[in-house]
Amino acid sequence: MKRNGIVRFALGLAVLVACGRAAAAGYPEKPVQYVIPFNAGGESDVAARLQAPLFKAKYGQDMIVINKPGAGGALAWSQLNSSAGDGYTIMGTNVPHIILQPLEPNTPYKTEDITPVYFFHFTPDAIVVPATSPFKT
Repeated sequence: MKRNGIVRFALGLAVLVACGRAAAAGYPEKPVQYVIPFNAGGESDVAARLQAPLFKAKYGQDMIVINKPGAGGALAWSQLNSSAGDGYTIMGTNVPHIILQPLEPNTPYKTEDITPVYFFHFTPDAIVVPATSPFKT
């Protein structure tokens, strides 16, 4: 991950803090849990762990990375809405998972249940079809 992306995340997190409800209370007054809905060692986990020291330097509080893998991220995302909306539990999301996965039957969360507050990293995606498909663009 490029250092520029980490700096952009830290700045975005600062905006989140300044604009959020918790800002009025002197946020953060305690460590922040940063939930990554995938296994440790993947791109999302590595990016989160690179951001943690920047958060600590900026705010004087720890950002604790918590990995909650399961069901392709659905386990953690479905639990997010039961967390207090106080800014002390934040979650990394991946756009394809929070848009396409809820279209599957019995997914315990919906896209509209998730409110992204900052995009710090984009991974290019593509839709691929067979050469015989009528879709060409």
